[in-house]
Amino acid sequence: MKKILAIIGVVLSVIYLLNLTFGVVEIPDNLPIIGNIDEVIISSFLFGCLRYLGLDLIPFKKDNSKR
Repeated sequence: MKKILAIIGVVLSVIYLLNLTFGVVEIPDNLPIIGNIDEVIISSFLFGCLRYLGLDLIPFKKDNSKR
């Protein structure tokens, strides 16, 4: 069930970032700072869902066991 929710999260966030809603469900980007925060939040959500599904695009954690 969690994988299905992660896949739905990926699909919805990609739709939002591609702006397929034609600005209906979006904060206008001409508002200073606030207009760009929604893309940051949705991108973070997308990367989190992809990481849950096993596709880690942004590996922040270093593997110290290889030393």
